[in-house]
Amino acid sequence: MAKAKVASGQSMDDSANEAAWEFAEQASEFGQQFSAASSKFSEATTQVLQGFERAAEVSKENAEAFVQSLTAAAKSVEVLSAESLSFAKQSVEDGVKAGNAMLAAKSPQDFVKLQGEYTRTAFDQMVNQAAKFNDLGMTAMKNIYSPVAERVTAISKVIQQNRAF
Repeated sequence: MAKAKVASGQSMDDSANEAAWEFAEQASEFGQQFSAASSKFSEATTQVLQGFERAAEVSKENAEAFVQSLTAAAKSVEVLSAESLSFAKQSVEDGVKAGNAMLAAKSPQDFVKLQGEYTRTAFDQMVNQAAKFNDLGMTAMKNIYSPVAERVTAISKVIQQNRAF
């Protein structure tokens, strides 16, 4: 069987073999490029999924901080309400005692003296109570704001670390 000659002087078999090798090389190169692209796609997908997972974690942490903040607010309202009620009760009791003492006064001078003492005492108690309320309020605000502030700080750090320029 005689081999057919092609225009360049090669036989058909040689030309076919050369074309097959060239095709195999191109297929191999394509396979490598496809594998590299697939690997990069896989890495990118992993990074995206990790980003979603981290976003879910951050959302969960934010929700937990919000719950902590609301819990602190509820406790603070409870403490302030109890303190308010206690002070009001004590003020009424002191007022009744002072009123009874003034009604039992034997002279106008005793009445004025008892009224002055009661007024001074009531005023001092009111000033002390205002200072106590201020302290309780400041503590409440710190406890309410603290979990949220911690989350803001944490998120700010993450943003600073991941900022791309």
